[in-house]
Amino acid sequence: MGVNIPVRIASIQQETPTIKSFRVDLGGRCFRFKPGQWVDCYKEIEGRLTVAGYSITSSPLNNETIDLAVKLEGDNPVTHFLHKRARVGDTLHVRVGGDFCYQREMGDSIVLVGGGIGLTPLMSVLRHVEDATSDVEATLKQKAITYQKGKNSIDSGVVPAAGQAISTATSGPHEGNMDYRGFGPGVTG
Repeated sequence: MGVNIPVRIASIQQETPTIKSFRVDLGGRCFRFKPGQWVDCYKEIEGRLTVAGYSITSSPLNNETIDLAVKLEGDNPVTHFLHKRARVGDTLHVRVGGDFCYQREMGDSIVLVGGGIGLTPLMSVLRHVEDATSDVEATLKQKAITYQKGKNSIDSGVVPAAGQAISTATSGPHEGNMDYRGFGPGVTG
């Protein structure tokens, strides 16, 4: 699915207690991907080449950098490196992967449904629709709950009633908005 290219970490941001976002500089190299795809990220750690897959959250129209979301869970060495030791300027190698992607031919109105870290490929789709199309309406339905030490919280910092929440974001002709409504016992419209 492509070749590995070296990239440099340009910025790191702690998004939630368990998720960091990384902007990586492509260094002028050609890197093509479709909205919704991920990258395999390679790093030599303790003399071994290790790999992990991370969702691209940026639009493919930005050809200078890509943004990645990385959740700290499990024992993958690349994930732990990125969360605990990575610094701006560090080099990684990436290769595009995945068949889940958005294509304009899919229609004039799309509804994306996701939850937790699974929202990240949908962010790439929404950003691409916002950047590339003026005639496509995209709606996101999401559920992002974190359970920690008996407390419920949403990764966005909103604490819902009954421990569940739905938020919607609309892009396209509506010029984008974020509407936190529908707090209740499940997925609602």
